[in-house]
Amino acid sequence: MIRNSDPEGNDIIEWAINVTELRELTNRYVNTLSGGERQRAWIAMALAQKTGVLLLDEPTTFLDIHHQLEVLELLERLHEQEKITIIMVIHDINHAARFSRRIIAIKDGSIIKDDIPANVITEEIIERVFNIKSKIFEFDHKSKGISSICIPYAICK
Repeated sequence: MIRNSDPEGNDIIEWAINVTELRELTNRYVNTLSGGERQRAWIAMALAQKTGVLLLDEPTTFLDIHHQLEVLELLERLHEQEKITIIMVIHDINHAARFSRRIIAIKDGSIIKDDIPANVITEEIIERVFNIKSKIFEFDHKSKGISSICIPYAICK
């Protein structure tokens, strides 16, 4: 367990461990953790800095689907319960549609669209940004309202 000489620092560390649900892993080295556990540990370390904003670059890369959802649901809780702003790069269109309140679609360094997911995850914008044909389906995600799912099916010629 990492300890800080400052009691307030210890409280912050304890808070970060608890909010990321890492209590049972505190006596393990980071290099012995699974990918999802390791990602939660990195998030806890960032949270211990007491920042109001987390900047994340592909936080679900190399994780299986269970750990991807675990990390994204953690980030969603941090935003909703702790009021932390989460800004992340994520290339999984369906994860972006499900977990984002706002999406910025970028191609070649230029912003193509900056809006709510339903207005960004469209067949036209997906084609323009990724040069692929896709079909977008909407579904009711119970407590989260309407969400979109993107099924890519062909590269544009």
